Amino acid sequence: REFSASIERIARIMDSAVTLPVVGPVGLDAVLGLFPVAGDTIAAAVSISLIAKSLRYGVPRDIVAFMLANVLVDLLVGAIPLAGDVADMWFRSNARNVALLREFLGDEARNTIEITATRVS
Repeated sequence: REFSASIERIARIMDSAVTLPVVGPVGLDAVLGLFPVAGDTIAAAVSISLIAKSLRYGVPRDIVAFMLANVLVDLLVGAIPLAGDVADMWFRSNARNVALLREFLGDEARNTIEITATRVS
């Protein structure tokens, strides 16, 4: 329970901490993306730390691979000037990774993790 709450809290800060009119939810990931290279690298490092936490709980390699792919897509697309910043607001790799964790952890996580995301195959 503590594990899933911790992951959910960090993912929310990174992907949807503040809701802006017209734009919708925006997190620290999108704000960091405004700083070329360094911002996207820092955001990716935070996302990878969430994946590292997940490894301690026996998350299977295939789920870890999907999680890493989400972070890589976020990093590569986010590196594109201006368009990448918009993509950071839309893609939300951390929320996607929480959805993967929720699927792995089962019913217990569904009652604890409250980020809404869909799994992208």
